[in-house]
Amino acid sequence: MSDKESDVFSTIMAFEEVLEVMPDDRGALESVANAYEELGDQKQAANYAMRLVRVLLDEGDAVAAAEWVAKLRAHADDNPEVNALIEEVESLTGEGGKRESSAPSTPTEASTSTDTSPETTTPHAPTRSPSTEDAALKGVSLQRNLADEMAFAWNLLQVELLSEEEYSSVVQDLSELATAEQAGTVSVLHVLRGRGHRNLDKIMVAVARDAYMPLIDLQCFDIQLEAAQRLPFELTVNRGALAFEHIGPEILVALLNPFDDNLRKNISTLTESKCHWYLTTPDGFDKAVAAIKELLA
Repeated sequence: MSDKESDVFSTIMAFEEVLEVMPDDRGALESVANAYEELGDQKQAANYAMRLVRVLLDEGDAVAAAEWVAKLRAHADDNPEVNALIEEVESLTGEGGKRESSAPSTPTEASTSTDTSPETTTPHAPTRSPSTEDAALKGVSLQRNLADEMAFAWNLLQVELLSEEEYSSVVQDLSELATAEQAGTVSVLHVLRGRGHRNLDKIMVAVARDAYMPLIDLQCFDIQLEAAQRLPFELTVNRGALAFEHIGPEILVALLNPFDDNLRKNISTLTESKCHWYLTTPDGFDKAVAAIKELLA
């Protein structure tokens, strides 16, 4: 097996873990379908492509589903299931491209399309990376937001994932780290890791569930520099948000604080793209940041 094939398999395994938690996650389904196609496994590529198209139809987005018809046609020979799905999509797009959803909203909708205002869902990505000046013009802060991290810690206390003593220690550490002269990322998850919290894995699983956000480890991905540069590096480090992959004009973004709504809005505004959100581990985040530094060197 070549190194490239090994990397693709690692990507597939990472996203299949996401799909175990969020089986209708659009970003994960598309990534796996494309990965299997890259490996030449047409059967699996077709299976995941059909899953994705059904999710899109259930969400009432026949227009997005229609964009997959060309790929589905490649698998249509002697496959009545694929042909039936193509006919369904074409009948819907011929009627205006939308249908009423036949299923209730899923957690995936919350995790992949938080921002729906026109200015945050521009279909085409900008041709250059946003600069510090762009961020300033759009009112996006690149600096740490200690208040949101404090709120994250408070939420953990309220749901009894932290004791009062642990909460007090986390708040103290956050305050000290935020004023220290160092360029590292300051987050609740980093503090808990630094303290060797025995239940960090349990906390992350619970947070991912409560935030309706898939949990991934960025160490399983080869970071795309082009994707990472959709965010100013200063924002990535200071606010704990890392763009790690593109799906067409859309971006996959890993976060350390899934409850920071303002951060997600800022990123959507700055990138002018639809974003898919994922919670990541502090170790994975730090190694991804180090990988970006090497690529930029």
